Amino acid sequence: MEIKAKNELTIKELNSIKNTIITATAESRRDILKAFDDMELQTELKARGAFCSANAFYKAEIESLRQTIKDLKADHADLLELMNLNHKG
Repeated sequence: MEIKAKNELTIKELNSIKNTIITATAESRRDILKAFDDMELQTELKARGAFCSANAFYKAEIESLRQTIKDLKADHADLLELMNLNHKG
């Protein structure tokens, strides 16, 4: 059994405090690293979401342009037919 003065801590108590600080520091470090990992994941998910949204938008735009081209080709064919009819008539 250790003898201590009124205001002194035993080595066992000091080691206990040190271990508590080390544990709290490690837990804080883990929490901080987890927070950074979570932020990185959220950023990556947001970037993927933005990419998917943009990709879907551009796919829709491309499909719209394809339809416009088909419509223009049909209009061109109709105009050629009208020109042929006017030329004959």
